[in-house]
Amino acid sequence: QEKTKFIKCIILLMETASQSVLFECASTLVAISSAPTAVRAATGCYAQLLRSHGDNNVKLIVLDRLSELRSVNLACLQECVLDLLPVLQSPSSDVQKKAIELILALVTPRTANEVVSNIKKELLRLPQQSTSKQLFIQALQECALRFSDVAPTALSVFSDFIGDSASENATEVVSFARSVVAAFPDLRASVLEKIVEAFDDIKSASVYRSVLWILGQHCTTASEISAAFNAIIAALGQFPLLSEPSDNSAPEDTQRKDTSSGPVLLADGTYKSQSAASSAPATTKPQETFRDFLTSSSFLGTSLSSALVKLVVKARQIKLDAESLNRMIAQSSLVIVGVIRLGTSPQTKVYLDGCSLQKLYFNLRVLHESSPELLRTFLSQWDQAFAEFVKSNATSHNQLQPEKEPTSHVQVDDLITFRQLKATSALTQLEIEDQEFSGARHATGGSSNDFISRLNNITQLTGISEPIHVEVLTTVHQFDLVLDFLFINRTNDTLENILLDLVMSGPLEACERLQPFKLASKQQVSLKVSVKIKAAEKSSVVGTVTFDAKPGSGESGSIDLAEVPISVVNLLRPAKCANHEFVSMWADFEWENAVPLTTSFTDVGDVLQHLIAKTHVECLTSRDALEGDPELLCAKLFAKTVFDEALLISVCFEKQETGKVGGCVRIRSKEKGVALVVGDHVRATFGC
Repeated sequence: QEKTKFIKCIILLMETASQSVLFECASTLVAISSAPTAVRAATGCYAQLLRSHGDNNVKLIVLDRLSELRSVNLACLQECVLDLLPVLQSPSSDVQKKAIELILALVTPRTANEVVSNIKKELLRLPQQSTSKQLFIQALQECALRFSDVAPTALSVFSDFIGDSASENATEVVSFARSVVAAFPDLRASVLEKIVEAFDDIKSASVYRSVLWILGQHCTTASEISAAFNAIIAALGQFPLLSEPSDNSAPEDTQRKDTSSGPVLLADGTYKSQSAASSAPATTKPQETFRDFLTSSSFLGTSLSSALVKLVVKARQIKLDAESLNRMIAQSSLVIVGVIRLGTSPQTKVYLDGCSLQKLYFNLRVLHESSPELLRTFLSQWDQAFAEFVKSNATSHNQLQPEKEPTSHVQVDDLITFRQLKATSALTQLEIEDQEFSGARHATGGSSNDFISRLNNITQLTGISEPIHVEVLTTVHQFDLVLDFLFINRTNDTLENILLDLVMSGPLEACERLQPFKLASKQQVSLKVSVKIKAAEKSSVVGTVTFDAKPGSGESGSIDLAEVPISVVNLLRPAKCANHEFVSMWADFEWENAVPLTTSFTDVGDVLQHLIAKTHVECLTSRDALEGDPELLCAKLFAKTVFDEALLISVCFEKQETGKVGGCVRIRSKEKGVALVVGDHVRATFGC
C-alpha cells in the first residue's frame, strides 16, 4: 500500500515543467516498479529531456539510463524508439554515437523504415567535415543487413558519398555496398550500375581496390561485364601507362633551373630586385585520377589485373561474341604488361614484390589460355574465397547484434494467476501490472539471481572476536560507488557514539559526511556511503570504527577495518566493436602492458574462457576462428569502462612441452593507469 501511494505521487509530479524534477521522477519510478506502464512513463520523461535539454552531459546520462532500462523491459523501449530519433540532431558526436547504439538495439521490423529514413536525413544534413558521417553510414549498413525491406532506401546514399573527399566515408560506403551485394542478389544490378556511373568520381586508392573487387566478382551478364570493362579502360586513359623518356627533358630541366627564382647579386654588392613575373604563384593541385593512383600504388595494379581477368573469364563462360572478347583480351594484356613495367621501371616509385609479379604473370597466362579446366579452377578458387569471406562477415555481424531478451522459464507446478479472479476493482492499471510483473519476476528466479550476485560482493571487515561485526556490500553505479555497511552489536551493552571514519586512496571522493549513531545489544544498523569515482584507476577504502565502550564511563574503543579493494575490473563493461575499429584504436593507443603468463591449464580454450570471465571483457574473434589449432589460440578482447574508455586486449596462448598452457596478454588503453591495473589483475587471476 505504501508503494502504491508513492507511485501515485510520482505520476502526479511528472506533469511538472522542471527538468530536474522530471529526471528524478523517472529514475525513482523505475527504481520502485518494473511494470510496463511505469517503464513507458519513465521512457517518455527521458525522451522529453532529450528533446528539451541543451546540455550534452545531461543527454549522455539520460541515454545511459535508457540503456539500463533495456534489461528491465525491452519491449516497452522498442515501442518508444521513434521518440529517441530527434536526439540524432545533436551537434555532439558523443551524443550521436550513444544514441545510434541505443536506437539500433531497439529497432524492429515495424519501425525500421522510419528509423532508416531519419538516419539518412541526418546523414545528408551533416556538414562536409563532420566526423560523424562514418557512424551514420555504419548504422545504415546494420539496418540494411538486418531488415531487407529497407536495404534499397539505405543504399541510396551510395552515389552521394562514394566520391567523398574523406577516404574513411567513401571506404565505409563501399564496404556497405559490398555487404549488400553479397546479402541481397536482387540489388546487385542497381549497385553495379551506380558503381560504373561513379567510377571516375572516386578520390581514394583503397576505394578503387574495393570497387574493382566488386565489379570483378559480381558482374555476370554481358551488359554488366561490358559496362564495367569499358568504364575501367576509359578511366585509365591513353596507352602506354609508362611513356619512354624524351630527349627534350634535359634542356627543359636546364631551362627550368636557369629561370628559377632567387636573389641576384650585382657587381656593386647590392641585390637585384625580382619582378612579379619571375616568381609566379603555385597553381592549384589537380584532382588525382585513376591513372594517377595506379602509378603510385602497386597493390592497386594487382587488384586491377585480377578484376580484368575475372571479367574476361566470365565473358568466355557466357560466350561473348568473338570480336568483343578478343578486344577485352588484348586491352587486358596491355594493362597488365603496363602494370609490370610500372613496377619494374626505375623511373617510378611503384615497387612490385615477387609475389605480386608472380600473380601478374599468372593472370597473363589465364588470359591467353582457354583450357576449361584452368578456367574452372580459377573461378572456383575465387568463389570459395568469397564464400569464406561472406561466412566470416556474417559471423562478425551476428556477434555485433544486440543481445536478445532472455527467455523466462517456469516450473510445471507453478501457480497460474488469473487477473479476472482477483479483487482489483480499487487498483489502477499500473498497480495491477506492478503486482503481476513482480510475481512473474519472483517465479522466474530474478530475485534469487540478484541475491546471489549481492552475496558475491560482500566483504567482511572485522574479525570474529570484535565487539562490532562490520561487513560491506560494494555496488558500482555508473560513476558512483555505493558502500552499504552493516553494523551488528555483539555485546550485551549499548554502544554509543559509533563513528565510521573512512580514508580513500586513489581517485575516490566521499559524497557526504557520516554522523555518529548508537547500537543496542544485538542490534544491527545499515549505513550507506556514496563515493564518487573520478577515474578508472587502482583505488581502495580503509577505515576505523570508534565508539564509547560503556555509557557514562568515558572509555572508548576503536576497530581497524580491513581494506576494501576497488578493482578496475568492476568498472569494466563487456562491449563490441568492428574489426577495423579495433585495428584503428590499437594503432592509436600508446600505452601497452605486455603480461607473460604460465598457467596450470592444459587446454588453450579453457584459459581464454577463464580470462574472459574474470576480466569482464567480450571476445571479438569468431568461434570458427578459435576452433583451429588445438595447441595455439589467438584472440582479440574488448571492453569499455564506465567512463566510456576503450580497453583492447590481444592474447596468444600455446601449449608448451610440459603440457601446460602459456602465452602473452597484451593490453592497450588510452590511459596508462587502466593498462597497468588490468595487467596486475590478469597476473593475480592466473597466480603469476
